[in-house]
Amino acid sequence: MGADLSRTLACLVSPSSLEPGPPDSPQVVTGVLDPALHISRGAVAGRFQGNPVYSHYGDIRSEYNRSRESLGLSDACWWSPIRLTGADRVAWLQGLTTQDVVGMRVGASREAVMLDPRGRTRFQFWIHVTEESVDLVTFLASRDDFVEALDSYLFAEDVEIDEPPVGCGFLAVRGPATGLFLDTMGLGVAPEPGTHRNLPDHGTIKRLITRSDTPEGGVDLMVAAGSPGLEEIVATVEGLGGGLFGLEAYQILRIETGVPWFGIDIDASVIPVEAGLTEFAITYDKGCYVGQETIARLRSRGQVNVSLTGLALEVDELPPPGTQILEGEKTVGRITSSIYSPSTGGAFGLGYVHRKAADPKILLDLANGRGHARLVTPPHMSRAVMR
Repeated sequence: MGADLSRTLACLVSPSSLEPGPPDSPQVVTGVLDPALHISRGAVAGRFQGNPVYSHYGDIRSEYNRSRESLGLSDACWWSPIRLTGADRVAWLQGLTTQDVVGMRVGASREAVMLDPRGRTRFQFWIHVTEESVDLVTFLASRDDFVEALDSYLFAEDVEIDEPPVGCGFLAVRGPATGLFLDTMGLGVAPEPGTHRNLPDHGTIKRLITRSDTPEGGVDLMVAAGSPGLEEIVATVEGLGGGLFGLEAYQILRIETGVPWFGIDIDASVIPVEAGLTEFAITYDKGCYVGQETIARLRSRGQVNVSLTGLALEVDELPPPGTQILEGEKTVGRITSSIYSPSTGGAFGLGYVHRKAADPKILLDLANGRGHARLVTPPHMSRAVMR
């Protein structure tokens, strides 16, 4: 069986997290750009983890290509910011996350996870340290639960969990022309990987964050929603031969890069070491934090039983998330994400496979006769400090 890449573009991504669009219109999406602008570019609304998003603009392949070959701009309304202030914010957060917050200087940005006492993943988020605050960014779908969990650890510490400046959101700029975009906008060069740069005097763009969660990488722009300067950002992107891209193209890009997302490839059953977050989100030589005992034990053992891996899929249709991976009659893993990959010319996915079956020479089966899978490295595997 082989993946037919000529099939409908809407089927390029498994329906694991991208649900059918709401019956209303793209007007229901809460992004930072004017909904009328999205509609004028052919936006089709969908849902991601229950929240409305801009799914695509009518041609997912073209959106993918422009983000690989020139420049793509996405209204990243699936991200949600949280601000921590107060004198104890750094020391307090240090005891709740796998990342060494104390060791992060002002301007640093890092991926992190919050664990339960058994070392399982509760939340995935990104940390940005500033002079006045520690800013966190997580998925909109888990934001309220994350804030509630953080609040449950607040006792007498001098920490406030706040909203960021009213109306702030994110635009994702991705592609090889990112540097040209920044230069054209007068923003200078991109921050070094693992860092961000605040722009307090810019009327629209408040922060630049370097990201490597797609093959060519790019920057996230923390922007002021409703600012007239947003139109200049869109006009600059389009003037450089780029355009808008939706979450479906974004999913293809991040899966090809081997970047797991909470709620899709990571859930409450997963220890972050299993998801390959060791070099991105875990600091082994920091002090105590919730769930540390499990992480330390796995490090001393030197291996985990299951690991997230890339999978070359031989299928007629993309397998849904949770599809079991078999070696003979034995279940040895499960699919978490699947796409038709323009880079590989076939179906590709991410999934967890037991170490005893983690041999690229073995052709594994998918349950219910859905096809076969073989372990491979994601075609554009990211090793950057900040994905």
